[in-house]
Parts: sequence; structure tokens; C-alpha cells
Amino acid sequence: MTSPISWPLVVWHNFSNPITTCLTSSDPYIFAGQKDGHIWIYTVHNDLVRHKLLLVGHKAPIAALCVIHGETKTDNNDILISAAEDGEIARWNISDGRCLGVNAKGFLGVPRQLKIFNQFKDRYIFCTGQLNEICILDSTSLEVVRIWGGHSSWVMCSDFFDSVAKRGRLVTITMDGKLDIWDFDPSRQAIFKDRTPIQQSQLVKENEGIPDIAIDISSNPSFPGLCMAITRRNVVIFVLRNDRFVPEITLPAKTGTSWTGGEFCGDHKVVLYAQDGEYFEYSIKPPQGVQPGTMPEQEEQLYYSAKLLKTYRFDNSENVPYTMPGSCHNTILRKDAAATDSPSEYSIVSFCNDANYSSFTVNALDGIETGEESEVSKLISLQRFDVIWPVKEQKDPKFGCITATVPVSSNHLAIGYENGTICVVPLSLALLHLSNLSQYVEHQSSVRVFERAHKGPVTCLIVHESHQHQYLLSGGQDGAVKIWNLIDGKYIVSFTVHALPVQSFIDPAEQSETRIRGCVVSVASDNSVALISVDSMSCLFIFPSHPYPLSAIQWRTTEDYLVLGYSDETTYVWQLASGYLDRVLHGKTSKEVLDDDRWPINQVTASISSAGKPTNSNKQNVNIRSVTSYNQGNSIYFGSDIIYICVNDIIIHMTIQFR
Repeated sequence: MTSPISWPLVVWHNFSNPITTCLTSSDPYIFAGQKDGHIWIYTVHNDLVRHKLLLVGHKAPIAALCVIHGETKTDNNDILISAAEDGEIARWNISDGRCLGVNAKGFLGVPRQLKIFNQFKDRYIFCTGQLNEICILDSTSLEVVRIWGGHSSWVMCSDFFDSVAKRGRLVTITMDGKLDIWDFDPSRQAIFKDRTPIQQSQLVKENEGIPDIAIDISSNPSFPGLCMAITRRNVVIFVLRNDRFVPEITLPAKTGTSWTGGEFCGDHKVVLYAQDGEYFEYSIKPPQGVQPGTMPEQEEQLYYSAKLLKTYRFDNSENVPYTMPGSCHNTILRKDAAATDSPSEYSIVSFCNDANYSSFTVNALDGIETGEESEVSKLISLQRFDVIWPVKEQKDPKFGCITATVPVSSNHLAIGYENGTICVVPLSLALLHLSNLSQYVEHQSSVRVFERAHKGPVTCLIVHESHQHQYLLSGGQDGAVKIWNLIDGKYIVSFTVHALPVQSFIDPAEQSETRIRGCVVSVASDNSVALISVDSMSCLFIFPSHPYPLSAIQWRTTEDYLVLGYSDETTYVWQLASGYLDRVLHGKTSKEVLDDDRWPINQVTASISSAGKPTNSNKQNVNIRSVTSYNQGNSIYFGSDIIYICVNDIIIHMTIQFR
């Protein structure tokens, strides 16, 4: 038995500025997690970055990414693993963008790192974050196979090769700098702690009352037992041998800034990232008389040494915004084509966030070994993302730019334009002639055209069914809400209920009360709210504006109350029978009322980034997005012959031949 599939279809009609939250890479791809829950995949060729795919499905900001490589470099079976701030973990096919699986509760806290270790043949994903536990997931099914506890605070982990035990092991570091060594048995998914205490010095130190925390730990596969612990203040490169912690190199952060991360780069280099956007390329040398790739066996052979090869700084003289300290995300891109560890084999990819125009750079690591350490610096030029944006704005010669869209049925689409016109057209016609629909809509029985339905742009659309009739509701910049009959294409009624542009429509979560079930909620940009009955073609209530965005609508209809919650933690309780304001609640009392699960509630978020906690069956999430930002809901990707679309939070694709 089959059923038709309908999906929310939205077309980009201007540049969409990315706000990146995490970054990783696998040549020739860059993967950028976004604040809105999307994931961009870019391609890199000769340091030129191009958009490839947009992965849509997460409802919270992306917190961590990692790549699982296929058995060969040519089998196109590389897999991307993503974790969102709500603990949801997803699995994606990199070659075509398909979502292969989701675990909505893959991590119980806020994830911060996803790691894959070669010693376990990439079979397990180690997820760490704001939790005293580590979740170990099966890399194929995303099933949580082990909760790794026993840590005193938030914890991070890495693998390393124990040259004494002659096997791979795991090391953890807590936020306060405590190290522990563990063994993992993949056949039983069992974790065993080495009870021998590690003799270690203090990694996390307080300086004049300013706290320091550990933020990462990693190992160098080319030097068994050589690890790197990163705290806000110091980077400590150390050796683990015979349950001893031997610090080799300590690299303090400059005054006025802190470390945000770092990576081993090849056999003998490390790159460190600072909060102010600078990054530093160091060369690591083993002790004299010790062969590269081996560990020193005697105390007199210690220590390793580090030499600063080059400092990289952004060129602030250029007209490229970089105004948000700590907003730069970096990753190392290794070019697989190179066979040797040459200086040009590795590049640093940096994405820098800005409220209006984020920027990026791909810069080859070109630090050269010299006889003496010198302060060599290099200025890096940033490029804005809007420069490489592939979709150019195309106005319809008669209707202008698209400002709103909504699916009407499985094969029809309603489109609103900046001149106030609304067109309801077959999906096939929209896909083939989207930029000049006005030339194809005349004298077609399958098309409905409402010319200049609003004075100014159409800002939002919604389809509502009532008494076996299908109606289209439109909101405009003129503040009006209008209702149209989709069967005969006739205008029915108009409500001038808002003083400012209508921002969004919401279907009430309450579907038991007859009077409410036939209604639609309209929300304006001044946060005023109207309850419009499609059954009676009348406006039942108008609730005044509020300085802060609407965050929730709770339907206490059996008690004759409607509760409106706002982002400043203020809640207004309105009587439905009289329309009077019953009371205003604040703070803890406001939260307790809205958290009462006995009542249906619409969770309204100004952006998808604030949608966090899982909701019960009585709750519905609604995302309101600014029309002027041209960033509305789920988006699609136009490739040379494929369109990728989000269907109920799952990526699907269909093949289209463009001619």
C-alpha cells in the first residue's frame, strides 16, 4: 500500500549567510555544521571553495562532525556523522547527501566531539560533551552500545599506542585535567580502567583566580604514546609510558587570548588555534639520538622540542568583516594526492562568522624549517561567502522576486511575490519555469493567479482545509490576512488585524475543541497575535504586541484560557470567553505554567537554533523566519540534474533533467 508524499518546498531567492558552529574535512570536501541545524558540504579544488550539498534534518545547532572513510579512496562510500546540540546523531552519505540513519537520543547531554579510532576499524563512534559520560555508538546502526562512565566531570578521550603493552589503549582527560588510561574490548563492548594511578603534574591551573579548563586531547599516530592536551591557557605535549605522565613541551597562550584547539599535522608538525583568530605552525623534534617514529627509552634522552615555524594572521586591512572574537572555526585539510609529507600537503581551512557576511580562507601550510626560531608571520586574505554563492537572484519580469512558498498538495505549489501576487501552479511548471512563471500561467485551468493580492510583498502562506474545502491564507507586508478559495480561485475575505507585516501562520496544537480546530493563528513582526476562524470566516481574537518574540502558545481551552509565552520569560494568560487579560506571570511561575504537559502547546522559535528539548505528543514546534533574510524553512539544492529535498526531516532526492 502506498501513499502520496508531500513536502515543504522552499526556493532560495537570495544569498543565505552561513553561521558555522563546527568544521571538519576530508579531501576534497569541507563539512560545516550550521547554527540553524543544517550542514553545508563544500568542495575544494586549487584552494577554490564551491557549494555542493545542503543536508537538512537536525532541529538544533550542529555541535560536532566526523568522517568515516570507505575501504578504498575510490568507492564513494565515505560517511559523515553529525551530532546536534539536542543530542541527535545522524549518518549521511557524502556522495549524494542521503540521510542513512538517525538516533534522536544518541547523547544525553550537549555533544562537543565525535571521534573514530583506527584501532577499532572505524566500527565505533565515541561521543563526548557536556556530560560525565562518553557514549559509544555503533558506526553503522548508530545504536548506543556502551555508556562509558566513571568520570569526575565533563570528559574527552583519545586513543594511543602503548609501546610497553604493545597494544592500542584509550586515555581520557576531564575538564579539571585528570588523566586516566582505559582498555576497550570491542567483542564485548566492555571498558576496563587501569587502576594504576598516573603520576602526573597539574595540567589545569588557575592564574590570579581566572579558571582554566581542558578542552581536548589527541595523539600522534606516528609517535607511539605521544599525546597532546589542550587547555585554555596551555598546550601540553606529553608521553604516556609505564603509567607515567612525562610532559615534553608546554606552549602557553599569548596574553589576552586563549587556545581554542589544535591538531597534529603529519609526523612532525602541530597547528594550534587561538581565540583571536591567529594560528601557529610548530615543528616537533624528538630528543637527540632518538629515531623519528620511536620513543626515548632513557631519561637523559628527553625532551622533545618545538620550534615555531610561522604565525598566520587575518588581514584586517581588507574590507572583509571579522568582528566576532572566538567565532572562527578551523580544520586541517590533507590533500590525498600528495604522497609525501611536503609543506603544501596540508592546508588550514578557516570559517569566520559575521552577522551579515561570513567569510572563509583556505591556506596552505608553508612553514619552512630554518636553523633558528624566528617570528615569521603571514597575512591571510578572507573571502566572503556571498561571492561564491551559486544562486543569483532572478526576478520574474512581471511579479518580481519570490517572497513566500507553501505546498498546496502533492503536485501543486503556492508562490507569493514581492508585488503582492500569488500563483498556485503545478510543481512541474514551477520547477521548469520558476524565474519567469508570469509567461506560462495565462489561460491554464490548473493555475490560480491572485494578482496584487496584497499591497507590497506576500510574507507568508498557509493551506487550511475546512468542511471538505481547501483554503489558502496569505499574509502580507501590509499587515492584512486574506483567505482564498483554492477550488474556484475566488477571493473570500480580508482581515486587517496587524499594524506591521504578518510574519507567520501557525496551526493550533489544540485539535479537540471544535471552535479552535477550524482556526489559524497569525503572528506579526511586532509580536501581535490574531486567532482567525476559517470555519466562520471571522477574526475571533486579537492579542496586542509585545517587545519580545513569541515563544509558546498553550491551549487551555477546557479552562477557557489561552496562554502566550514570550522569550523574556513573561507569560500572558487570556480569558477566551471575555477576551480579558487574566494575569501576567514572570520567571519561575511562567516556566512552570508553560511546562505543564496536560495542555497542548505550540513551541514557537524565532530561529531553529533555539529549538532544543524533545517535546511530548501534545507539543508542536513552529519556526518563524524573517522574510527579509530570505531564509525560510527547509531548502533545496539544485545540482546539474538532481534536486535534494527535505521530507519530514529526512533528505530525499529526485532526478530532474534540465535542458
